[in-house]
Order: sequence, then C-alpha cells, then structure tokens
Amino acid sequence: AGTGNLVMSGAFNWLDGADIGGSGTLTTNGVTTISSAGDLSVMQKPWINNGTTNFVSNGRLGYYTAVGSLTWTNSNTGVINFQGTSVPISTWGGSGHQFINQGTLNSVGGQTFGDAGITITNFGAIDVNSGTLTLNSGVINSGALNLNGNSMTINGATTLNGGTLNGGATTAGTLAMTGALTINGLAPIVFDNIIINKSNSTTQGVLAANAPVTLQNGAVLNNTGVITLNNATFTQGVGAASSINNNLGGTLIVPAGGSAVFGAGLVLSNAGTLIQTGNLVVGTLVNAATLDFTG
Repeated sequence: AGTGNLVMSGAFNWLDGADIGGSGTLTTNGVTTISSAGDLSVMQKPWINNGTTNFVSNGRLGYYTAVGSLTWTNSNTGVINFQGTSVPISTWGGSGHQFINQGTLNSVGGQTFGDAGITITNFGAIDVNSGTLTLNSGVINSGALNLNGNSMTINGATTLNGGTLNGGATTAGTLAMTGALTINGLAPIVFDNIIINKSNSTTQGVLAANAPVTLQNGAVLNNTGVITLNNATFTQGVGAASSINNNLGGTLIVPAGGSAVFGAGLVLSNAGTLIQTGNLVVGTLVNAATLDFTG
C-alpha cells in the first residue's frame, strides 16, 4: 500500500495473496498475469487496464474496500482473457463496485464472473469462445455480446441501451436472463442468430425502445416472465425469419399509453397471456392461449 498512482508499463505477474492498495490508481500498459495457488490477488484501488490481462492457473481477483466502491476499467486498447478458473472475480467489503469494459473480454472454458456486488457496463465486446459465461450481477450493454455458438447467463438486471447480441456465425448461441430486462433503445439494437430466454415470472421487464430492435438470421426471443411493452418496435432484419415467443407462464403487457409494433416478417407467438390496453400492431400473430384486448 502507498500513496499516489502506480503505473506498470512492462510485464506484471500478480500472484495470489498479493494486495495492491493505497490511494491513487493502478494502470497497467503491458501484459498482466494473474495466477493463483489457492488465494486471491486483491485489488484495493481503482485499476485501468490498457494492455492484456491473462487469468491463468485458476487466477482470481478480489475487489476489497472497507467502505465505498472500486472500479476496474478495461480501456479501448485493453484485452482481458479468462481461462482455467470458475470464479475469477469476487468482492468483499464496500458496495457499488464497477467493471467497465471499453475493450475486449474473452471467456474460454466457462466462468462465473463475480457476484451481485459488481455492476458490469459494456461499451466494447464480450466474447464467449467456449462454454458458458455466467454473470451474477447487473449488466448494462451498449456494445457487443458475442456468444460464438456458446452460452451466457445473466442473473442480475439487464439493461440494453444499444449494441448487438450475436449468437454466432452458424450455430445460434443462447442467452439466458433471469433478472429484469430493460431495453431503452438509446441506439439501435440487433439480435443476430441468437436464442434469448427471458425467465423469472416474479421479475418484470420493461421495453421502452426509442430505436428499433432488429431480430435477424433466425433470432428467437422466448419469454416465460413478465414483460411490459411501453414503447417497443421490433423489426425483421436480414436472413432467416425471426420470432418472439410468449411461452406458457409468460405475460406480455401493452399498458394504456404504451405501444408495441411487431413488423412485417416477424412472428409473435402467444402461449401465455397477452394483455393489450395500449397500441398494438402485429404482422403475424399465432395464438394458443389468452388474449386480453381492452384498448
């Protein structure tokens, strides 16, 4: 521990049990290697990664502060590689911790990223190259989530402000969301060759898209939770037809004053409950359950 900023310009081996604390900011510009024989490498000050950080040999990083919060920023030149560990990031102490990705995060082999104490904000790319990447905290996305035919699970609240959710070039990847889903649509959003499963009937999602949500190349959005469509426009993009399925146990609500538009080429299938008091425009509707039209 010490005062002032710490800049690592060359190779940096951060071994387990080593704490980096004090005031100021840690900045890494070269190759950082985090490895572990059982203990954690402990981050007690904000960290900006401009280089490449590799988690190897079950390397683990812990956010620690007695009070307040810490932020780890992967800059637009930064690359983080997760491999060989099941839980590379965790927290204890403090609250409101942040991971901000402006560069690239690669996951190989399947990991669980952190706990509910870290909010993940993605402006860059998160690539799942094999296995399942599980994110236990809230995710705010304006960048790219690239599944490459693999899978991702988000157990916290998900907010989509823009960006692309890519399932894969050939095989569709699967994104499971168990928390609330909010689509703000501050910029266009594309679902490309991906299967999205929105579950948890006790958690209500809100879609208030100011820009269209485009589904293309056979993308599928499955709902078994509750989603309110305040201002949502879904369009069919390139490639195979895409679909939105309100499955058994799912509820889609278009409230008074709300609007939901499902464009030509998209299929809306309802096997749950569809409640409409606002404006609803559907090109193709396949219904096998409850329609409540009061608007």
